[in-house]
Amino acid sequence: MYPETRHIHSARSRASLLHDHCVHYVQIYLGANPYVSFPAKKRGLFAIELSGEPVGIPGKVLARFKKLNERMLTSNIPTKQAENFNHQRPLEIQGNLWGYSLIEPEPPHINIGYTPDMFWMGLEAVYATMPNGTHSLQWYIKLSDDGGASQTPVIDMPIFPNPSTMERRVTPKRSAERKRKGENS
Repeated sequence: MYPETRHIHSARSRASLLHDHCVHYVQIYLGANPYVSFPAKKRGLFAIELSGEPVGIPGKVLARFKKLNERMLTSNIPTKQAENFNHQRPLEIQGNLWGYSLIEPEPPHINIGYTPDMFWMGLEAVYATMPNGTHSLQWYIKLSDDGGASQTPVIDMPIFPNPSTMERRVTPKRSAERKRKGENS
């Protein structure tokens, strides 16, 4: 949308502009939909609640709009809000009055994410993802049409810990003499 100035936009600006356009169009096209609500912003987070009623599913999901990387993960500054969202925890502190919650429990959190094309001139695809931790997903599904697919299956992701976040085993350093002898310890 910015052919005259696209070349001077940084990656941060491009992502911010694209996000602002996503928010704008979601409000225009879904604002009158009775199955979509716009909860009050929680520390700047723009999210929508989508009811499952039109497709026969009781309940709702809370969705935010984000850019996705090649692993279908979002890039976030690790704020408490981002951690709570990714770990499916409430975004606000739950008040308690004589054992009763003051705030309704939040629905599951999902990301509606996009992957931009190489030159940031369009989108390669749009996905819905359900995070189950900082570096992992419960599932993802492609939402954008790729030329004829009427329905895209949900792709379940393994719920194993990310190897890069697992603790490494520490072993003592072998002396040069033991290395020559081929001893392990």
